[in-house]
Amino acid sequence: MRITVDGIPKETSIGSKEDAKIINFFLGTMEAKINKYKNDLVYAEHSISSQKILDFILGRIAPKIKVFEKFLKHNDELLALVCKEEYVMGGIDNENVGINVNHTIIY
Repeated sequence: MRITVDGIPKETSIGSKEDAKIINFFLGTMEAKINKYKNDLVYAEHSISSQKILDFILGRIAPKIKVFEKFLKHNDELLALVCKEEYVMGGIDNENVGINVNHTIIY
């Protein structure tokens, strides 16, 4: 197997034929995910770099909108509990996440 990153190739041999099939399947799946990510970047008119792709592979990229949506969902759930009288408003004040004019999350 050969892996090339930044133009530097590294090679190694692999075990049995079954191991090769598993690795090839994994690599094919990873390649498809990387290609989809690259297409998403192009569609969103973002630049493509090896660092962005590496961060994607290592799971360092989290959609920021999803984090924001989770906070909003959490706040809505707390408010629903207040309406059912299962939670007191003070709890919301302690756990609420606010948003300022610049759309920055405030803890």
